[in-house]
Amino acid sequence: MWRVFSYLLRRNVFVARVIPDALAPTHSQGEEHMALQDIAERMQRGLDKRPLAETIKFDCGDDGAITLDAGQAVIEDRPAQCTIHISEPNLQKLIGGKLNPMTAFVMGKIKVTGDMKLAMKLGQLLG
Repeated sequence: MWRVFSYLLRRNVFVARVIPDALAPTHSQGEEHMALQDIAERMQRGLDKRPLAETIKFDCGDDGAITLDAGQAVIEDRPAQCTIHISEPNLQKLIGGKLNPMTAFVMGKIKVTGDMKLAMKLGQLLG
């Protein structure tokens, strides 16, 4: 897994870089909280430009899950080929570019289960 995230980081391929205009701050500078719905909408903008055929889930535990399925970002806990386990606050930081994916992985803030090759497909969402 370390090699996968190292590769993603070297190639600037990860969720924190999902289409730059899709990640432009939509909240005021002082407002840091981003609801799961806001995160899903940002991911959807990336999927609209570069659809993903496979299913990837961001599992935020009790806070909910975002599943990227058939070109749609939905707030549902659906079965997925690849699941990225991350807390909602850490997902907010990751999407906002405030959490380094490599550091998060090493510290155990991100865990990936299922098909690791699909985590690489996140590059399709990246600009």
